[in-house]
Amino acid sequence: MVYVSKQTLSRDARTRLDKKLAETFVALKTLSGGERFLSELLTPSEHLMLAKRLTAIFMLSEGVSQYRIKQTLRLSSSTVARLAHTLDAGGFEHIVHACHKKKDREILWHDLEKMLRLGMPSMGKDRWDWLDELYKKK
Repeated sequence: MVYVSKQTLSRDARTRLDKKLAETFVALKTLSGGERFLSELLTPSEHLMLAKRLTAIFMLSEGVSQYRIKQTLRLSSSTVARLAHTLDAGGFEHIVHACHKKKDREILWHDLEKMLRLGMPSMGKDRWDWLDELYKKK
């Protein structure tokens, strides 16, 4: 669980911090720079939490069932339902747009497929059809 101090910031200070964080993200020019930045900024559990959340949003936007997302990413039902509710209400607009750029979309599905198949025997004739079908979409 992420710990947040109970001492609140003023709205102005919060806005400045948010802008500085966004500026820092935008200033990162390379993938390796971004990876290094995240590993230095976030704890391993924070990093994993954000990666799972991003992947869940992507999968929801692609029409994957909440149950399959829960099982695949090992997320709680309430987390997946909350993300789905936010997405259905029009949230995550920029994230979904970024994930659906053709090149990024293909990379995300390829990486997700590698993660899912890693160390798993290819048992069952139609075991991965759902993933192959989603990958071919669009």
